Amino acid sequence: MEGRSEESRRAGRRLSPRRLWSKVRARPRLATAVGVVALFVLTLCVWLGYSLLGARSAIDDASEHAENAKSALLRGDTAIARQEASDAQDSVADARAKVGSAPLSWLGAIPGVGSPVVTVEEMSDVAYRLLDEVLVPLVDSPASTVLSSTGGERRVDLAALRDSIPALNDAVAPAASVAQAADEVPRSSWFGRVNNARDSLVRQTADLAEQLGNVSRAAPVLPQMLGADGPRNYLMVFQTNAEARGTGGILGGTAILHVENGAIKVEKPASNLELQLHYNPIDLGPEFQKMYGQWDATANWQNANFSPHFPYAAAIWRSIWAQHTGLTVDGVIATDPVALSYLLFGAGPVTLPNGEVIDSSNVVPITQNEAYFKFRAESEQPARKEYLQEISKAVIDAVNSPSDSMKTIVAGLGVAIDEGRLAVWSAHPEEQQALESLPIAHLVPTDPAPYANVIVNNGAGGKLDYYLQRAIGYWAGPCAGPTRDSAVSVVLTNTAPPGLDYPSYLVGRRTAETQYEGPPGTNRSIVSLFATEGATLKKVTINGIQLPFALTTTERGHPVYTVPVVIEPEKSATVIWEMTEPTAPGTPQLPVQPLVLPAAVALEVPTCS
Repeated sequence: MEGRSEESRRAGRRLSPRRLWSKVRARPRLATAVGVVALFVLTLCVWLGYSLLGARSAIDDASEHAENAKSALLRGDTAIARQEASDAQDSVADARAKVGSAPLSWLGAIPGVGSPVVTVEEMSDVAYRLLDEVLVPLVDSPASTVLSSTGGERRVDLAALRDSIPALNDAVAPAASVAQAADEVPRSSWFGRVNNARDSLVRQTADLAEQLGNVSRAAPVLPQMLGADGPRNYLMVFQTNAEARGTGGILGGTAILHVENGAIKVEKPASNLELQLHYNPIDLGPEFQKMYGQWDATANWQNANFSPHFPYAAAIWRSIWAQHTGLTVDGVIATDPVALSYLLFGAGPVTLPNGEVIDSSNVVPITQNEAYFKFRAESEQPARKEYLQEISKAVIDAVNSPSDSMKTIVAGLGVAIDEGRLAVWSAHPEEQQALESLPIAHLVPTDPAPYANVIVNNGAGGKLDYYLQRAIGYWAGPCAGPTRDSAVSVVLTNTAPPGLDYPSYLVGRRTAETQYEGPPGTNRSIVSLFATEGATLKKVTINGIQLPFALTTTERGHPVYTVPVVIEPEKSATVIWEMTEPTAPGTPQLPVQPLVLPAAVALEVPTCS
């Protein structure tokens, strides 16, 4: 033993049975410790995730209650507005308590890992400000009693409306500040469901800020427009956007919106069959005459709204209506069946005298397409018009009736406005000046900001634009130098089924002016680009083939480049305008003409200072 080397002694110690046994016994203890730690970490992660989702759910509840409070305000239900605002405050308090408790608050202090906690915490602060600075003061103001229902009619309390103006004005700046704060809430680096809630809050606060700004600007003239100083009559135009026009679609039917001391009533629905084709023209200036004179636009109701500038169409329709009926209206309101479908989603289905049920899912295909198949013959057109008027009247009656679904109706109205499906013009200059700051005015602007507006006017005299799909893009170079290259494209797709037995009234080509080649279902569009002020056209192509020229005119300072496009069923055509345009300051604008089908839009234009 004495002769053993140090290395041998070390080996002996390593191989000692006692030491081996102690190591074997230590392994279970180590495994147990690792398992306990892993279980603790797993439990902590589950608990943290559950707590985060709970906080996020509380903010979702607060947002829903806030939206309900806003809708209750709009329909004049003060009690519900107060209750919803109170419930929203409770939900925000719950969210703040959850994110402020340990260990969520500890997790939030860890860079990166704690990002969802930070996101939820800042969202709760934004939600609190939304209620404390905007909604609760509005609920406690005269704005909460503006709308009322008396004797089955919808009425605006004009005294309350006037009294609410200071509160509305006071809410504009805080609402904009809250929207900015929501936009600045950081996104979580790893929790997608929290980010979804954050994005929803951003949209909600931005929408509310925009709506309050619009209402605040319109409020000073609304009492007069609603009959505070005497009865008002507005011509309502229902556009058939299956036959495209600059403002949406050809005039399909009319009604009179009568307002008196805040009471609103729709009366005297009529079809376009009652109108003559020609009336005495009005003078809208030499520029308008050069652009649209060939179509007799200021005297012919069929062509009155070729321009996308709604005040032009409104002035012409007002003139025609005065000549036709002797009634000079105080303004014009235009909408379409797609907007009616949004309103019907809230108002619910309506039943026609013949028992047919019209709802949000079928009102567009019935009015824009199926009615032409149902009433095919020329002799049946009066019956078709009467049928469409019955639908319009039933929808209007449903929307005007007091309803528990007012929240959904208001939401549908908001969507219609966002899509440009509601346009309003006043014949009173001071009122029109106020309206022109709002989206519902539908102006072609007269400023130098980057602008591209692709407008389709039907060139077939039919209703094939029901099948028209659009994809619109606007690109421009960087903000270097006085000018830059730009391009606008539109892909038009005719989704009409080939070989279908189309009624002649739907396919058009019924006059000498609307004849062209192509099988049944082939559509012709007159396509115009309203470009940035000062832009010059380098070339225009259709499906890659350069055209020798495009009809070039000017409207409200914008160069307008127009080409005809013929598309057979299930075919597409791509029109590209390549230009040089000024490197102008301002937010780029790419408005979308409201047709039956929505348009896909791509905007890649840098904002220059």
